[in-house]
Amino acid sequence: VRAHDPQVGKLDLPGGFVDNHETGEQALRRELHEELGLKDVSARYMASFPNTYHYAGVDYQTLDLIYVIELGERPSLQAADDILAIRWIAVEDIPFEQIAFDSARNALRYYTSSVFQRQ
Repeated sequence: VRAHDPQVGKLDLPGGFVDNHETGEQALRRELHEELGLKDVSARYMASFPNTYHYAGVDYQTLDLIYVIELGERPSLQAADDILAIRWIAVEDIPFEQIAFDSARNALRYYTSSVFQRQ
């Protein structure tokens, strides 16, 4: 659950911006650690989705890189950084109308689609 605007109180996927001289994979690992305290994850690139990130009166056009991580068991996570709360939601129960950004909604729809599941 997002702790700050834009879209405070809405659901979101962990993430953030890629720093200078950082790869998408490095940013993924850094953001998971900063936001959730999660370390040493194995990730698989899924897809990218464009987004408009409205902040402080400016519309930023971003390209969200989406990765899938598989966890052997549910880890103990701690909400930090920009996170108000952590919610585990079953794939079949995703409340798409509560997702903060179009790109995350589109990524989750793609993830749950038969197209991605066949890959």
